[in-house]
Amino acid sequence: MIFKSSVTGRTSKNKEKNSAREAFASGNYALSLTNSRGLDKELFYMSHIMCGSISKGLNLLRKISELSSDAKIVKAYAEWSLNGKVSSYLKGIPSGKTIDLLIFSMPNHSIVKHFQMSKLFNVHSVQIDSGEFGKTLKEVLAEVPDSFNPVMGLSIDCYGPFLPREMEKRKFPLVFWASDHDYFFSTRYADLMSADLIVVNSSAEQIEMSRCYPARVVSFPLHDNYFQYISSELLEREREVDIIVTGRPFVPYMRDKAKKIFNLFCSQNEAAKIKIYDGYFTTDEFIKRLETTKATISYSRYSGGIQTRTIHAVRRGTKILGSEENMLDYFIDPPKNRPVHNSKESSVLKYNPKALDDLFPNSPTREERFVKFCIFQNWQLGLKKYNQKSENIIPAEMRGYDISAGIKIYNSIIKDNLDAPDTPQKFNIAGSAAFYSTILAQNSQELAKMCLEIYKEGHNRHPLNLVLGFNYACALWSFGNKQAAKIVFEELSKVDPNWDYSANRDSLLSHRVRSLANIFPYGDYYRLSVNSFINSDKRQTPIDIIRSTCFVYLAIFAYEEGDCNGALKFLTKANLLFCHNYWSYRLETKVLNSIDGDCSLISKAFYNATNLYPPVISEILEEGVTSEIKKGNTAEATNILEKFILVYGRIYEIDESRPQLPHGTLETIRQYMYLLTDNCSKLAKKMIMNK
Repeated sequence: MIFKSSVTGRTSKNKEKNSAREAFASGNYALSLTNSRGLDKELFYMSHIMCGSISKGLNLLRKISELSSDAKIVKAYAEWSLNGKVSSYLKGIPSGKTIDLLIFSMPNHSIVKHFQMSKLFNVHSVQIDSGEFGKTLKEVLAEVPDSFNPVMGLSIDCYGPFLPREMEKRKFPLVFWASDHDYFFSTRYADLMSADLIVVNSSAEQIEMSRCYPARVVSFPLHDNYFQYISSELLEREREVDIIVTGRPFVPYMRDKAKKIFNLFCSQNEAAKIKIYDGYFTTDEFIKRLETTKATISYSRYSGGIQTRTIHAVRRGTKILGSEENMLDYFIDPPKNRPVHNSKESSVLKYNPKALDDLFPNSPTREERFVKFCIFQNWQLGLKKYNQKSENIIPAEMRGYDISAGIKIYNSIIKDNLDAPDTPQKFNIAGSAAFYSTILAQNSQELAKMCLEIYKEGHNRHPLNLVLGFNYACALWSFGNKQAAKIVFEELSKVDPNWDYSANRDSLLSHRVRSLANIFPYGDYYRLSVNSFINSDKRQTPIDIIRSTCFVYLAIFAYEEGDCNGALKFLTKANLLFCHNYWSYRLETKVLNSIDGDCSLISKAFYNATNLYPPVISEILEEGVTSEIKKGNTAEATNILEKFILVYGRIYEIDESRPQLPHGTLETIRQYMYLLTDNCSKLAKKMIMNK
């Protein structure tokens, strides 16, 4: 059973109501919440409940004298979720006994213990390590008593070889808590195709994934936070730092995030105390730093959700700069006199602690609500036959394995795929696993040789598979054989209507490999590859990005060989295929400058690169400033220099050290120090001192 709209009529207002009702029926509770406010009280309160704001939504729903049948069911769900009471509206919902629950997670992952804390669950944890790859569901269930009858299987960040084989033989629904699906579209597609229910955080994710998978996809924005909080009143205190940013603020595969952060800090007064950390603190250390900070940034590629970082911030009275703050205000009344991020006031951002505890309860209440949410969704569907596993694919992903475990995992993936029938996908996965294993083993020559042999054999057998060939060329380049890589890139750069490409099947080498991410526009590719899958008429776009990058590699090769004119020709072709390839413009800036090219052309290439990905300015600052000086644009040269210093003068590593900058960049700062304001000059001197 899926809720159906009870609203009729054709007026504009009714259309808006219907739109919100349709969003609710589809499982997009975050969207139905935002679209129903001010139009449909009942639906607005129902959406609160299904988003995880259960107490608030239930209290509001109780104030309505006559409820629709849909609302009565949601009200019953809320009461069951909060106090375990099962009404007649939830006939068939498990009650009065411990719920058997099968949880799939990564080896040694501690998340399972949160579920095991609850007296409501009888949890059987499935954590398959590399020595058990290929283990079947039948073998997994043989390890539990015959009386064990799981109400569902729940996968939490568990995919590929870490899931049992023969899942199609299950007699229970399979649920995935999924995130970053666009970054892992090709490696996780087969597993998510087997799902009966997919739970995501945001409304935008729900819309996109509903178009990719047959399973019911639902948004649940008030989940995904596994830090245990101790409620306490926040003390009035002076906050020493205006803004703090941690994580990966400047990575090329998140261009939009980098642009947002860079542009924000360029607009800040040079006297503002801002710290940008490249890396991740421990959760405890991050919390401590939030307590002495006025504001932080929370960024998400998908709108209509709430991230863990946001929850940490509001708990510690820190303002969130971003759209998520507005989403949170749907659930919690915003504090009065909300301070701005550059305020000199010492007051903190005070949300009601009780309201926060209700929205983000500690374990095991959090897990109990999540499982009940999933059970309720499956109950609505009334599943009898469960989705079949689409294909027996054992993908390779680059994860944070330790060396010995990682090599074992990748070797198992290599063997599994090479033993399988001959397909380009199998060769590509095996080659990728060998590539990651090589990196993990600190560039083992033996593993590198195996990687190239796998890719070469696959490319010879399947020369029209674009991704297989591209990965082969990237591996050759990464392992130092640029001449051989050049030959393959030349093949792939050609126009061929017969290129074999599938967005959901063909996996590029990971964006987590920095040397590759610095050249290939992964973020743009992932976005366009998913769009191409949803809209078949746009299929060619990801191919254009791959071919554009082939020309960039050819340009790099030509430039390194001293053929600057050849490099420029390749870059022109790269830009025509994909005009958002920042690396192409970055290299064009370098090449033009090396041949004493037209200053206007150098400036144009510089601005093309920095507007697409502002952090690239650290590599081409010299060219950008010098070209403007030569044109007589001293004011613009100063503007470039100050923007750079306002951002890079505030960047730290986690250990509080400063990142290394190119020699030419530091010399440019020294040469034109006289152009800077006093405060910018102070920041610049610190940068030079720390080199």
